[in-house]
Amino acid sequence: MRASLLLLGVVVLFSFANSAFARKPLPEKKDLFAAIEARDVDVVLIPKDATRLTLKIENRTDKPLLLKIPESFVGVPVLAQQLGFGQGNFGQGNFGQGNGFGQQGNFGNGNGFGNNQQGGGNQSVGGNRNGGQGNIGGGNRGGGNGFFRVEPRRILKLKFPCACLDFGKADPRPRIPYRLVRLEDFRSDAKLAGVMKEWSLSTTPQRIAQLAIWHATNDVSWKELGSLEYKHAFGGASPQYSASEILQARAFYDRAMRRRQATPTASRPTARR
Repeated sequence: MRASLLLLGVVVLFSFANSAFARKPLPEKKDLFAAIEARDVDVVLIPKDATRLTLKIENRTDKPLLLKIPESFVGVPVLAQQLGFGQGNFGQGNFGQGNGFGQQGNFGNGNGFGNNQQGGGNQSVGGNRNGGQGNIGGGNRGGGNGFFRVEPRRILKLKFPCACLDFGKADPRPRIPYRLVRLEDFRSDAKLAGVMKEWSLSTTPQRIAQLAIWHATNDVSWKELGSLEYKHAFGGASPQYSASEILQARAFYDRAMRRRQATPTASRPTARR
């Protein structure tokens, strides 16, 4: 009798667990940009500063999504995009509404340029998925290989390192609205793609990657990068980057270019038409 009751209990528990599992829908796997274009998600990109950004991903559907975030992506200031700055085809789809529209065109003391800043609004930013901290597992539901789970009608916040892409312009700011775009749609630039790829594959510090990105994207010489200074409020200046950092950036850049040249052309991403 006791054995029969025990067996019945096991059967009931197994049936309950199986039923609960069956009711839980499996997440649909999608590329992040494909989900944006299908209006399954809204994405807002918010740069904290010149080194960090947050992606806020809202699942607009009634089912869980497992979204593949690319290794590298770009945030473009909305005002700059509307005025025609930058290059490339930014595609279609619903990219969310940004993070407020106040105070466009910050000309403050970003990146230590002081009075040497150029006009044209704020810098675009390049995000590095693999350099994020705290995005794998736990609260952010990382699925490995760049996949992140977003529950139905919920918002997922992910933080990633970033670097500026427009030397001389003002630093990114949270109150400036940014739009998420593919790296290859932002600029068809083999050097930029190579450096961003190398950054995603390594543990290179953000400051080193930033120097290499400016050199690759804006043709800023290593000598000019080494001469950048912080302007002190009470007079005087100090180097923004050390000689050691310049050497590390040059080695990182050379490594990125060698890897890029060794990559078959067919496997490289190209801008959509």
